[in-house]
Amino acid sequence: MEITNRQLTVDFVSQSQSSTGVTADHSDFAEELGNMNHRYQAVASDVSERLKQLNSLQLQWLEYESQVDQLNIWFAKQDTRLAGFVQLQSHATVQQAIREFNVCIFT
Repeated sequence: MEITNRQLTVDFVSQSQSSTGVTADHSDFAEELGNMNHRYQAVASDVSERLKQLNSLQLQWLEYESQVDQLNIWFAKQDTRLAGFVQLQSHATVQQAIREFNVCIFT
């Protein structure tokens, strides 16, 4: 796109040089074209800066998602460990009940 705009500028300058007399309209048009080129460069610079910011945000988001995934894995491991403790506790409670039952029967 930038090359096309520059080519149009070159074509305009070439055409205006080949004409017999440069009118005030052509000068005004050339000046306006220069102003538009400066605005285009400012907008292109702004767009480039915003793209850099978006890329940075995308990297931060990917890091955030990775951390969330790691946290979910940690929670799953803790849930598994907790389920194991509950089973051990249930097993210990049953053994204690059997001991108490045996004590009650044999005494």
